[in-house]
Amino acid sequence: MKPVFLGLAAVAAMAFPAAHAFAGACGGGPIDTPDLMASHVVDDLYAGSSYPIALTFVQQQLDPTLSAATSAQTLEADFNAVQGQLGEFKSMGAPSDALQGDLTIVTVPVQFAQGKGAVQLGIKPDLTIASVAFVAAS
Repeated sequence: MKPVFLGLAAVAAMAFPAAHAFAGACGGGPIDTPDLMASHVVDDLYAGSSYPIALTFVQQQLDPTLSAATSAQTLEADFNAVQGQLGEFKSMGAPSDALQGDLTIVTVPVQFAQGKGAVQLGIKPDLTIASVAFVAAS
């Protein structure tokens, strides 16, 4: 797989209490693992076109520096660019993870109309997001 970095590369971070509140508002439990965080981010990126609050939540998870430079519209444009290359988003699979230094690299497989890929997130121990990248299947 060859990584194709979204405009969100080196993206950061979410506030743990906000994750709890959002997950509860959606009827789920707290976001308390890197895998669950990654799944929520992918789901929210997909849902963003129909439910702007989903993109707002993801955008709010960015650290202050990146938040100032990355709007919800940028997040939507990045995800739509991937869909423009591989077709409409169809589904996501179960995340897998591996430790890399102090980061948990979570890979969420995704299926689009014309191909497969994955969204990879680097998640810190405090569940803040350190990086986001799209990896297209080779």
